This record gives sequence, C-alpha cells and structure tokens, in this order.
Amino acid sequence: MATCQLATGVANTPPRLTLNNSTFTENLNNNGAVSLDGTVASAPTSTITLNSATFAVPNGTTLVSGTHFTSSLPAGLAASIVVTSPTTATLTINGAATSHPKSQVLNSSITFLNPAITGGAASLGSTTALALTFSYKDPYKIVTGTPLESYANPTATTVTTNSGATWKYFIINPELSDDAGYGAWYYAANQLKLETYWKGLVCETGTRNISLIPACTTITNANNIGYPLGTPGQLDVYTPTYTTWSGKTAYVGFRNQFDGYSINGYFKLSVGANGSNYSVTEFAYNTQPFGSITTPCNILSNKDIPATGPETSVYPNPASDVLNIKTKGEIKSITVYDLSGRKINAPVNGHKVDLKNCQNGTYLIDIETSLGKSSQKFIKNKIKRYIARNLSNIHILPVFLIWYRIKMSSMSSSSFSAMIGLF
Repeated sequence: MATCQLATGVANTPPRLTLNNSTFTENLNNNGAVSLDGTVASAPTSTITLNSATFAVPNGTTLVSGTHFTSSLPAGLAASIVVTSPTTATLTINGAATSHPKSQVLNSSITFLNPAITGGAASLGSTTALALTFSYKDPYKIVTGTPLESYANPTATTVTTNSGATWKYFIINPELSDDAGYGAWYYAANQLKLETYWKGLVCETGTRNISLIPACTTITNANNIGYPLGTPGQLDVYTPTYTTWSGKTAYVGFRNQFDGYSINGYFKLSVGANGSNYSVTEFAYNTQPFGSITTPCNILSNKDIPATGPETSVYPNPASDVLNIKTKGEIKSITVYDLSGRKINAPVNGHKVDLKNCQNGTYLIDIETSLGKSSQKFIKNKIKRYIARNLSNIHILPVFLIWYRIKMSSMSSSSFSAMIGLF
C-alpha cells in the first residue's frame, strides 16, 4: 500500500551540536561537586556530538578554554573537553562550586569558537553553544520541631490519643511533601497504633512492634525497619502482648524520604500506664541522605529510659586523652559520635577509647556488650582534666602551713590564691 507524505517546504534536520546529558546534580557529599545523578563521587562526563560538522583538531586533543571554547559555569567548576573522533568529544565537569544553596539552579553554557570547528563555528549553524543546568542541595542539617496540624494548616498542634479521642492526624514538616503525614491511633482498649501511611519505623525484628529507643541512642540505616500492612496491620505502640512502652517516655525511630533519598529521624512518645493513652510531643530528622541521628541525652522525664544500664559505665568524665569502659559483659563494639550523629574516629584498645584526636566537646558513645547495648554522653575536656590532675599533686602540709601563716598575719586571700597557683 502506497503512503504519502505532506511536503512542508521545511527541511527536518537535526541540530548540529548536541549533548547527551546536560543536567548536573550536586553529589551526596554536599560539597559543591556534581554528577549526572547526584550520587557518583567521580567527575561526571557527557558526550558532545557534531552533526554535519567536524572538529578541526586531531583525535585525543584537549580543547583549550578561551581558544577553542568559552564557558559560563558556576564559580569553582571547570569544563574539560577532549576530542574522541572527528564528530564526538567528551565533556567532563571538574571541581566544586564555591556557592551552592538549594535555591540556586544555574543555567550555564559552553560556546565553541572558530579554531575548534572545521570551517569555523558558523559550520554549526544557529547552535554554537551547549546549554547546561546545575542544581544543588542545601547544607545538611538536623531539623527539629513539634507536630503540625496539617498541610493546609501547618501550625503547632497537640497530638494525644485515648479512649475519648481515638484518632489524631498530624504532619512533621511540609518540606517532606506527601511523606510528612502520620496518625496517633487509640485502636482499642490497651491497643495503641501509629499510622505511618506505609512509611517505616524502627521495630523489633520479625514483628510490627515499635521499638522503644532510649535517650542518647543513635539511629542509623542499620536499625531494623518495620512497615505496616493494611488495616488493622498498622505498627503497634502497645498491645496486650507488647507492653514495653507502658508508662514510659522515649523515642521512636522513623525512615522517611527527603529530595528522593532515605533519611532517618525520631518521634518522642509518652505512653500511659497499661497503654491507656499516648502523646507525640516532638520530632527530629537528619536531611543528609542515609545520615544518622542521635536522640537527645536529656529526655526531661522521671519515667524516661536511662541512657546506659548499671552494668556499663565510662570514666573519667570529663575525659582528656583516654576514656575507660567499665562493664560486666564482653565488649563487642564501641562507637563514638558527635551530637549531630556523625561518627568520630576514636581508636579502641580493649576497654580504652583513644580521644587524643578529638576536639573538646560533648560526645555520645554506643557500647555493645554480651549483656546488650547501652549509650552514654561524655565530655572531652583536656584542660579541665589537666588542672584537676595537677591540683591532686599539691602536698597537704605546705598548703596547711600557708593557711596558718595567713591566719597569723594580714596576708590577703588574693595573695594566698597566687601562692596556691605556684603549685
């Protein structure tokens, strides 16, 4: 069967200059470097193709910026173009942008000059430039807050469920888009659930029982995540057979999505005795993809779960160069974090943690032994420990004689303090 084509009088010719990938996204390390998908640490490459035109330089030639092309890339980035055939070249974007807030989506270009193209840039027709787009992420941070009413009304709300108020919907932050919604549910007498709308929570392995997470505990990708089933298969805070939360205030770990990547966070829950009610009072999450987050070390409740059991302790606290672990169990692992949840390089030798390379400040230590897991906060403060150690070396007799001398004379207390400083 014969077919006919409509003659338009317009030649249907492809562009003479094309780029197979023109969108570049900041890498997950959040330092201004980019890749094609936002995850690859190496410099991204893209293929330039000429149609009905050729490069004027031999294969393997690296084009020179200012001679063969010009570019308008974000400050800190540089383009490298290597000719691979008469009609193709490889574009690589090197470096890291010096300014890269999320709001900054930059439209950039690379324009070829006459020495690069056989017959000059005019051989490329009307398209002598390649268009490139760069998108960035905001610096990662820990977001904290209290539950909000809804997307339409994102104001603070009280989230409590009990026999007289069996359901309360809330969101944690509108920036999480459609994944911000949750619900506190008094399902039945002594049965409490947390609706997640198919999102995951840290649960006891092999169950839908929501794990009770103590203060000073780090939530990571290694935590066991449980997901709900259809009603009534939502995740359980309390049931007649799962009573861990009875009368307790502690934390629930959650897994959510931010900018298309998994993130970790927590809720603070206060549960009534025998599962009579519960409240959600605060939340926090780390915007870093797959990043960890640590629950607060001061949970501010006399019913809260202790950060570490009596079988495990650390000393001295504050510490200077070495932190000692005292435990009745066999140590399996020791990990040190800063308060943002970032893992710290602190070598472990037996029951001792080397803090020499740690800056002064407050840290969290997770200790896993044959008796279980525990967490504790400690302070690295080399100066205070130095002073304390040296004060302990002061001989009692000379101090007593100085005090007696003051008693018998008119020496001022400030002069006494100066003398003590000599020791």
